[in-house]
Amino acid sequence: MDLLQGWNIIGFTSNYPQDAEEGTAEIRDIISILKDNNADVYLPEYNFNGIGDLLPGHGYQLKTLQTYQSFSFPNNIQLGCTNPTSSNFDENALVDNGSCEATPSQIGDLAHGGIVFYIDEGGEHGLVAALEDITEGSNQGTYGIPEGFEWGCTYQIVNGADGQSIGTGYQNTLDIVAQNCQTHQGGITAAQACLSYETEGFTDWYLPSIDELNEMHSVIGNVELQANIGGFETDDHPYYWSSTEYITNYAWLINFSIGYSGTNVKYNSFRVRAVRSF
Repeated sequence: MDLLQGWNIIGFTSNYPQDAEEGTAEIRDIISILKDNNADVYLPEYNFNGIGDLLPGHGYQLKTLQTYQSFSFPNNIQLGCTNPTSSNFDENALVDNGSCEATPSQIGDLAHGGIVFYIDEGGEHGLVAALEDITEGSNQGTYGIPEGFEWGCTYQIVNGADGQSIGTGYQNTLDIVAQNCQTHQGGITAAQACLSYETEGFTDWYLPSIDELNEMHSVIGNVELQANIGGFETDDHPYYWSSTEYITNYAWLINFSIGYSGTNVKYNSFRVRAVRSF
């Protein structure tokens, strides 16, 4: 823009706020006063900036000591990620451009609704355990604890619920529920308890497979390594069901006190800790 000697009315044409002193540095020596519509002023002669930032689309009154041809606001604002917790934080960026990347989760983090206990090779996806055992809807089986759940479907094979590896627990859970497994003492099964579970804003929980449960114990529930950060029961019936069926009357579980994985009768009532993937 061409500036006249004396008063000019100018508009700030940048897309991002910019300090008044920086934005007018090119013509600092000829500025008498710069005013905004709140009567705040920038006075270069006294190194006083009462305006602060020039705002996009706002108009300003500028009094200059002489004419000046082809003035333009500098377009040198560095854009980038301004979130210091992001993996691509740019300490030189003045304005955030929406490029911030989420910081990769680490084992033991409280994230995604629970405690991270497994991360895949890509580093972006994994599994979390719920922050506490499920007890709502529990039932006392033939043996076990009142705050536990029966596995269900005693005397019958559940089609598809034999997945053992990491990544199979969700399908196991769906198969158990789809077969409408019943319990001996009444109440819902361990799988149904997980599938119906809602906590920390998430509803996609499931009963872990035996390998997922073993990983959970090894990483965030190992008493011997003093790493029971998941707060798992290790004294009173420390048995946790998996969603992996063994044979007709038995399913896999883990003793969280000693880390032993074995099988038990489906109509017994044991603890349940739900998991979800992220």
